[in-house]
Amino acid sequence: MSAATTLRDRLFAVLPPDQRALTETAVETCASRRYPLFAVGGAIRDLLLGRAFSDLDLVVEGPAIEVAAAVAAACGARLVTHPRFGTASLQAVAGRVDVVTARRERYPHPGALPVVEPAGIADDLGRRDFTIHAMAVRLWPQPEEFLDPFGGRADLEARLVRVLHDASFRDDATRALRAFRYAARLDFAIEPHTLDLVRRDAAYLRRVSPARLRREFVLIFEDERPERALAGAAEAGLLSALRCGLSWPRDVPDGAFAQARKWNVALDGFGFCLLLASAHPSLVERTVRRLALAPRIACAARSLAEIVEAPLLRRASVAPSAVVTMLDGAPPEAIAAAAFVARDEIARRRCVRYLDDWRHIRPELDGDALSALGFRGPEIGETLRALRNARLDGVVASRADEERFVRQRLTERAGPATGA
Repeated sequence: MSAATTLRDRLFAVLPPDQRALTETAVETCASRRYPLFAVGGAIRDLLLGRAFSDLDLVVEGPAIEVAAAVAAACGARLVTHPRFGTASLQAVAGRVDVVTARRERYPHPGALPVVEPAGIADDLGRRDFTIHAMAVRLWPQPEEFLDPFGGRADLEARLVRVLHDASFRDDATRALRAFRYAARLDFAIEPHTLDLVRRDAAYLRRVSPARLRREFVLIFEDERPERALAGAAEAGLLSALRCGLSWPRDVPDGAFAQARKWNVALDGFGFCLLLASAHPSLVERTVRRLALAPRIACAARSLAEIVEAPLLRRASVAPSAVVTMLDGAPPEAIAAAAFVARDEIARRRCVRYLDDWRHIRPELDGDALSALGFRGPEIGETLRALRNARLDGVVASRADEERFVRQRLTERAGPATGA
């Protein structure tokens, strides 16, 4: 059995049933129209590495949207098309199948979106970012063929991220951030000449639109090892090249983003808070404008400084209810970031305790129970807040304790009895 046949068989063997059905139908559709079809990019990389993958990229030497529409009709899949680039996406339960017209790209100027035109598979592989993504397996026509014109398989074995050509980061500077994302995810090194090019062309990041730049950061935040990717990007000068106050705190440990997920904190706000942890307020505002950050994220970034500098959090002895009263009004992303970047260890521990435990503590009695006991109107909300504080501070520990607590408040409200 040839290596190409083995790869093709392995690809179909690991695809979930719905993705496999879409891919097999794409092969049949291309065969009936005599359009060569290839599986390319990250799926081939992960197949060779023995890693799981969810999305599959197919390249057609022909009209991809036509092929994808036929597949969607045959399989009942949801179809999304992007006519400008000749691409379409088929959504399966287990992941996506993207169908792309083989193309070449031309960049009118650094930072611009590419101008594309149909081409062959060789041109399509040559437009890609790194050698490990410029590999393909031909699915039709037979016999199968493994295409690796830039030595991507050798770089996989050497565990290297290598750019295809010296102008790559000038054409699309977001590839520089991607280099660190993939290196961190795969535990690869960036090939030395590629790293030199990253440093040489870092300033071209300033020509990238806010939406594209923001998206690259969010993709890093959502990846497997964001901390390593961001530390590498900072060391290579990519963050400082943007000139808007972004930096990476050196003491943020691996696993910070994983912990943020456990806290159910939005990773985009958490990530930008970390990147702006040491920025002057004026630079925070510059970043908000430069990356067109959403109001929610901007609010979190602005709040971080107030949290890490709050005297109450650093005080040696303070009631948990006082901490909760303060932090309940702050964005969770900022609190989570403070748990890693606050200079005071007591403040860090209190942020962690708030996110782990305190914010979830609620009294067992609810508004209906208080109403039945005789509380009315604003008294109900005030008493619920007092009950929660009592729970936080250990004054009450059970429903029976809560009932005694609220009856005492009723007694105090009524005042002392008077004689006749």
